[in-house]
Amino acid sequence: MASAAMSVNDKMLAFLRKKKGYNTFSVKQGQNLFGVENVSARIAELREDGHSIYTNIVRNGKGEKIAVYRLGTPTKNRRSNRFYSRLRSA
Repeated sequence: MASAAMSVNDKMLAFLRKKKGYNTFSVKQGQNLFGVENVSARIAELREDGHSIYTNIVRNGKGEKIAVYRLGTPTKNRRSNRFYSRLRSA
């Protein structure tokens, strides 16, 4: 039985959930790994689905600032804000 193909968002989430190795990626790495043009839009969709994905600004080897995404544990305040925002929109 063949499994259904994973969506780009599912692939990104699986990559960020890895336990071993690097579980972060930059915009350029995301474009290369997942074949998407607008990585930040995919990250925004994952955040809207309730995943706590954080953006860290780091410097690369050339001294340029780049955005790196990582999956984290939401703080208590963020969880309650998400809960109350869902109540307001209902």
